[in-house]
Amino acid sequence: RRDVAAPAVNEKEGEAMTTATPPTATMKISALAHERLFVYQLALEFARTAEGVASRIPKLRRDLARRLRGAATALPRRVAAGAADPRAQEKVRIYRAARASATRCAALLDICRQLEIVQDVDVTAGRRTLERLVAMLDRIIRNHLPAEHV
Repeated sequence: RRDVAAPAVNEKEGEAMTTATPPTATMKISALAHERLFVYQLALEFARTAEGVASRIPKLRRDLARRLRGAATALPRRVAAGAADPRAQEKVRIYRAARASATRCAALLDICRQLEIVQDVDVTAGRRTLERLVAMLDRIIRNHLPAEHV
C-alpha cells in the first residue's frame, strides 16, 4: 500500500495522481480520470484559496478580484480537459495553458501584495500552492513531449 500523503505517478500517462483515499470494495470508481489526479485536487485547493483572497479585495479593485477568480477557476478546468484528451500533443497544449493560468494567478497575487490590498499570509499560502502546481504541470508536460523535444 502506498503512503497516502505522497503523490503517485501513473507510469502510462505520466500524470500526478492522488492516493489520498485507498480504494475499497464499496467505493464507487469514477469514470472521470481527472478526479484521480493529485494536480487536479491541488488546483481545486488553489481555487478555494483564491476565492478567499478575492473576497477580501476591496470593491474599488474588483477588476483584480474578477481576474484572480477567472484564472484560478481556469486551472482545474484545464487540468480536467488535459486529462480527458487522449492525444499527447493536445495534452501538452492544454497543460501549457493550465501552467499559464497558474503563472497569471501568481502575478495577480504579486500585484495584490505590492498594492497592499491583501495580507502577505494570504499571498504566501497561494504562491506555495501555485509553485507545487507549476512543478507538477512541468513534469506532466515533459512526460507527454516526444523524445526529441525533451
